[in-house]
Amino acid sequence: MSAQHIVISDPLYGQTTVNEPALIDLIESAAVQRLKEISMGGIVALLGVSPPTTRFIHSVGAMLLIRYLGGSVEEQAAALLHDVSHTSLSHVIDYVFDQVSTQDFHDIEKERYVLTTDIPSICMRHGIRFPDVLDERKYRLLEQPAPRLCADRVDYTLRDLVPLGIASNEEAVSMLTKLVVVDGRMAFADADTAAKFGAVYMACSSASWLHPRNLGLYEICGAALLLAFEKKLIDRNDIWGTDKDLWRKLVRVADDDAGVAALVAELIGGADFERVPESQADLIARAKIRWIDPDVLTDAGVAPLTSLSPAYRDMVDQYRCDNREVLFLRRRERHLAPA
Repeated sequence: MSAQHIVISDPLYGQTTVNEPALIDLIESAAVQRLKEISMGGIVALLGVSPPTTRFIHSVGAMLLIRYLGGSVEEQAAALLHDVSHTSLSHVIDYVFDQVSTQDFHDIEKERYVLTTDIPSICMRHGIRFPDVLDERKYRLLEQPAPRLCADRVDYTLRDLVPLGIASNEEAVSMLTKLVVVDGRMAFADADTAAKFGAVYMACSSASWLHPRNLGLYEICGAALLLAFEKKLIDRNDIWGTDKDLWRKLVRVADDDAGVAALVAELIGGADFERVPESQADLIARAKIRWIDPDVLTDAGVAPLTSLSPAYRDMVDQYRCDNREVLFLRRRERHLAPA
């Protein structure tokens, strides 16, 4: 029997009591609970070199953000489910299946995976439209085409500020309070806050998704998994458990294959990387370039920040110039202690 209410304490959104049966049942579902063992950072979180934030914390956070902004129960449910099909080690799987630039393997597999879980029956029991609730594009607070603001991007950015050492929680909450909803979409109430958010968004990306060490570890882990797949040491059934399940399986199969063993040894040994010119590189890394162009509420309506602030437009242009979907790395002598 489900609880009659759940009290959630979150550093961004404070204490929230959830008493809607549909949301309680989804939070308590096996499929959503699995996300407690799936990290946002994948292999770099597992190795202890990036924040240990889980997809469960982020998914509940996206739900709370939509709730804070007055979104419907169905849109809150969609937020809870938006990452439910993330595989073990999260976006590492995109490196296996050559989808790095879009990082959408979990979206492609979403409906197929969810049909194997308890989610459809929960949705049907509570009158939540299924499979419509899986289509994030139907929910304007939850998802927007890049580079617009949406609950997904706002929550994971504000949540990472403290562990990445970019800003304080007080600063994160201050930005949160300046969000408004216009025609069903998010915007900031003023350009200064929008510019601050844009700057920390790109700083977070540089410190995590585009960090040379992280890119190198993703490539190596992806190569190890791909080799294990090709040699049928691992199959697709293995990627729908937890991060630790897949990692343990990869370490085990390394005993049977020298190629996998060499790559796993590099991961465990704390490989580190730096960006270099192409002529000096010993690893080519693929990346998804993330940037944001927040909408701002003005007297004339809503406008993207790049149209209002030449300084911010120049910052974005420089960031995009400095970062490409293919980056060149070289192994460093320094080693990090494995987790």
